Amino acid sequence: MPIAFTATVSDRDWDSEMSAWRCSALKIPGAQVDAIFVGGARVDFSWYEVLSDLYLIRWVREQHPTQAAIAIKLTEELSTKELTLRWKKLAVLLPVLSSVVVALVAAGVSIYQGNAGDAQIPTRDSPPESSKRSSPVDSKKELGALPTTPAFRRGSYRVPSNAEQIIQYACKQKWGADYVMVDYCVSQQHEAVGKLKNLPTGVPANVIESVQELCADKWAKDFVMREYCESQQFEAYRNIKQ
Repeated sequence: MPIAFTATVSDRDWDSEMSAWRCSALKIPGAQVDAIFVGGARVDFSWYEVLSDLYLIRWVREQHPTQAAIAIKLTEELSTKELTLRWKKLAVLLPVLSSVVVALVAAGVSIYQGNAGDAQIPTRDSPPESSKRSSPVDSKKELGALPTTPAFRRGSYRVPSNAEQIIQYACKQKWGADYVMVDYCVSQQHEAVGKLKNLPTGVPANVIESVQELCADKWAKDFVMREYCESQQFEAYRNIKQ
């Protein structure tokens, strides 16, 4: 029998850049959104979109609710097999790691004792080295300034020349020290850049340019959302012309 539960999202989970809620429950293997309830009423499926790969739920309508209940259904059975294997690996690694730590501590003590014997006693005019505090590293300086996208010119609404800088900055700024998610974010952006370089078929050049301008202006530094914006616009255009 599949497992079902409810997760609540609110403004604290809202990602304004993606126009979506971050839903950590989607990280569970086999997790799918079964329904969304706002104020006790079930909303229409057309009002939202689930981006499972990004663990996001996009609200398609203009004004998103301040809180919503997400009905989650697991399509895969949870198993303790992976947990068992993990503990077995830890049981093998922990004794080895503890031996290494003990050896490192002993070596550190020996080095410290040797340096302490050679250390000079500080005088009143010369403060000890430990009192000379170095300023902490500024994380903003490490990250650098936000890359700017070149001004768009008519007929050049494609991927900017500094796309890689924009991708690296945006992903590091969003996920910080979570290197798994930074790596995933960068790979998703690279994939989107590749798709943006392919022009759609069956769409006039002037329509392609107007759509590119619209999406590039709205999602200047998010190529995943820009590619999604373009694909939705081109699909809508084809539906209208049918």
